[in-house]
Amino acid sequence: MKKTLRISLLTVALMVFLVGWGVQAADDKPLKGVTITFAVQSMPTMTKAIAMLPQFTEETGINVKVDLMPYDSLVQKITIDLTTGTKQYDVFWMEPTWLGRFKNDFEPIDRFINDPKIGIDLKDFDPVFFEQTQEYDGKIYGLPFDACLLLLAYREDVYEELGLKVPETWEEYLENVKIIDAKSNVRGVSLMGKRGQPVFYEFLPYFWGFGGEFFDDNMKPALNTPEGVKALEYMVELSKYAPAGVPTFGWEESATEFLQGRAAHAFIFSDWVPALKDPASCTVTKTWNFMKTPKGPSEGSPVGTINIGINKDISEEKKQAAYLLLKWITGYEVQKELAVIGGAPSRLSVLNDPAFATEEFRYFKAIKETFPIEKVPMKIPEFFKLNEALSVQLSSALSGEKTPKKALDDAQKSWEEIMKEAGY
Repeated sequence: MKKTLRISLLTVALMVFLVGWGVQAADDKPLKGVTITFAVQSMPTMTKAIAMLPQFTEETGINVKVDLMPYDSLVQKITIDLTTGTKQYDVFWMEPTWLGRFKNDFEPIDRFINDPKIGIDLKDFDPVFFEQTQEYDGKIYGLPFDACLLLLAYREDVYEELGLKVPETWEEYLENVKIIDAKSNVRGVSLMGKRGQPVFYEFLPYFWGFGGEFFDDNMKPALNTPEGVKALEYMVELSKYAPAGVPTFGWEESATEFLQGRAAHAFIFSDWVPALKDPASCTVTKTWNFMKTPKGPSEGSPVGTINIGINKDISEEKKQAAYLLLKWITGYEVQKELAVIGGAPSRLSVLNDPAFATEEFRYFKAIKETFPIEKVPMKIPEFFKLNEALSVQLSSALSGEKTPKKALDDAQKSWEEIMKEAGY
């Protein structure tokens, strides 16, 4: 009898927990008291979201311990945590290009999303954008905190002064750059030419726009194709109308040329919007906007996207708590608050909210237009090696050390060696 009673009590206890987690009938805070650690980069929108965390704790009872740090430290700490299994972080900043490298270390969240009690409606995200940034091998590994698109910023006042129309093609864009450089007191464009990710991402819109693709159907590198060479030649031509020092310009240096009114165009990631709207850092706060990336025979625009993901090597209880944090911090209410201070919403419901149909949020139009052509450069584990190898050659072409053809021939050889070593 006692044995039967113990079994019955255990069954009841288990049912209460499951009901509490699924429908929260017995307890609307089934994870109350659970503490999760959250590793993120310091940036305005994230700081704002962290300041709102007491609301999350009040709603769920879950405590969140935040480790806020610079980007380089973040990447290093997350890499160490995932590769050593130290379990220092339960939930963290995650980028689409990390998916292949850490696919066995990130927790797939499909089961949570598809749970009718705690799931979310994926129709609130552009399907191309979501597949590119959150999925790998058919599984979903995160949710987008900030769209973080690479967008082409331009000076509306300069365009109006010179009677220019927003270009639709790369040919029209180059012509506008030349006209502005010749007829105004600002340079036509600023470019990111610094070795590493800056020059790599600068190259992508031209490369994809001219019809380039990194690999053929058999995953053989395809950098030095006629399309690739034309794209790099175009990028080098653009640099003639940019401020001196392009080969040394990273994210900040190139963006600063635009923010300080010294260049009429620049590719800038959308997480720079708070700076673009701040008179303390930007001299053209009222006269800038984003345009949809021009096109050539093809089109494409790179996306960085700040995702939030979950450590696979933690307890189920913490995974559940971490998912609820993902759902909350990427949800409509929080995303709307972040949009006010310059966040780039990934939710269509926020982008289409009538509250943002004002001049201040004029750039939302370009964000929505860019979603369908967004691409992640690649998600394979070799991304970081390939990125470095190509960026060295792109920078050498911009500095005049090599011709575009020679630079891409050399990059092609490096990529073939990297892919062969990786077993492709």
